[in-house]
Amino acid sequence: MNDRARRLVMLLEQSGTWITAASLATSLGCSARTVKTTVAHLNESHPGIVISSSHGYRLGDAQAVDDLLSSATAGVSGVPQTAQERRPRILCQLLMRHNELSVDELAQELCISLTTLENEIQAINADLSASDVALRTRAGQLFVAGEARPETSSISWSW
Repeated sequence: MNDRARRLVMLLEQSGTWITAASLATSLGCSARTVKTTVAHLNESHPGIVISSSHGYRLGDAQAVDDLLSSATAGVSGVPQTAQERRPRILCQLLMRHNELSVDELAQELCISLTTLENEIQAINADLSASDVALRTRAGQLFVAGEARPETSSISWSW
């Protein structure tokens, strides 16, 4: 699965509701036609993963989405070594696990200390400062707090 397809699936998963091709195109930095082509390719390789209607697009089977995103992440070789490699992985894991995960497990998975993970979270929050979204921790769990505003959702991450 290519980067655009992965980001499209993640946007649909994050939304949990119908999203128009135009809205997806704006978020992905491409045309609505490209969104439609990407959806068609996704559905060719993973039938029914994205459902379309006059309301736009939404995800189909949740288990199929989890499997798809897990396999996409598993395809990334090795443990991320740099902050630039870790930050997208942290966000991807957070989204794949439905917006909450154990800080201890994440630090262990990334082979970093809790202090390093806290520093990564602070850096991600600095990148998100223009939005109403932030990563927070409570009782050893990392989660997303706030809501994204459409006019501030232009933050892009390289996967």
